[in-house]
Amino acid sequence: MNEKNVLPKNIDLLSLITQAPISLISNEGETLYCPTVEDHHYLSSDMANYILDFFSKRPCSENAPYIYLYSLSILQGVVKLSETEYLFVGPVCITHLSLENSLNAFLPITTNEESLRLHSILEKFVPLDFFRFAGILASISNNYLHTDYTPSEIINLNFLQNIKAKPFVSGHFANTNKIPISSIYFFQQSLYSIISVGNMDALIKHWQDNLVNTLISLNLHVEDFSFLCIPFYTFMFQGALKGGADIQVCFDTYTSQIGRFKQAKNIIECITELKRASYEYCNLVKDSSNMEYLPSVCNLCINYINDHIHEKITVEDLTHFTGIHRNKLYDIFRANFDMTISNYIEQERLRRAVTYLESSNYTISEIASSMGYSSQSHFIKIFKKNYGCTPTQYLKINNQ
Repeated sequence: MNEKNVLPKNIDLLSLITQAPISLISNEGETLYCPTVEDHHYLSSDMANYILDFFSKRPCSENAPYIYLYSLSILQGVVKLSETEYLFVGPVCITHLSLENSLNAFLPITTNEESLRLHSILEKFVPLDFFRFAGILASISNNYLHTDYTPSEIINLNFLQNIKAKPFVSGHFANTNKIPISSIYFFQQSLYSIISVGNMDALIKHWQDNLVNTLISLNLHVEDFSFLCIPFYTFMFQGALKGGADIQVCFDTYTSQIGRFKQAKNIIECITELKRASYEYCNLVKDSSNMEYLPSVCNLCINYINDHIHEKITVEDLTHFTGIHRNKLYDIFRANFDMTISNYIEQERLRRAVTYLESSNYTISEIASSMGYSSQSHFIKIFKKNYGCTPTQYLKINNQ
């Protein structure tokens, strides 16, 4: 396929899958391609250039995706593909907005006519929460630029750079000097570590000794404070996943928590919701450590391995199949089989290989290929490491 035709087709597909407005923009702000829009663009060239100007001045790696905030509820993503091309994702909203709220976000930087048109675009697309929006940007960046970003990294990176860049044109965003970035980041990392091990006592102490007083002392406007708290939720989400909490339960919990947090009317309510969320995640990790469910998880993993033994099997395959975090799966296999997941898969492959060898109906090359080994020599190396002899030697010994 012609390379010029590939990118538009990919943009069509991305827009369909993500249900987000995606367009290809030149370094001069012109829309090069934009699907499903009658006038063939989401942003005017002036608006696109305005966003690109912020993108060029951001204090971070040029390969890092960028989230521009029209307001705390309207987001614009930018991923640099080359020196002359950018993918714009958005504008999107976190929640359904009134016309008044949209105009308040857009009017300070563009015309009334374009503000109305952008509001109509927001109404055509389903709202995306911050975490999913960051996931879309991470996926695009990882695919096109061969980076390795996670949604949490995208959110936290943009949290720090937006604090420095102070992008709120119409608002009164907090002065950079008022926000102790290093302290906030330390608290986020601490929450991540404490939640990942399900230590409720340490979590309560952390809130009492450090967090509450520090957050109140910032003396921020409630909108600024709300933005400041977004990375806390992503750190806690990731901490719960690392601790072995079910991924779907974590995501449902995250969605519910963000919904409650948006309704907070002042700093104290924001802190209360943040604390409540941390306790919920910690309890999810504590509940996941209940060993009653381990036999069923083991059976799921064993059945999956047996069904796919002839294919390449990764730990990620098992985590997607079971919904259990990789760290928890490691613990489960250690507790039940006294070996790692990779070792278990290898032992099962070798057990099947021995069965095929003893049947005498297959060549060593055929066995190596059917068991998913990259080559016959690799299979022989692994076999000798475990049995102390080559497959051929094994057959001679057993046929005597």
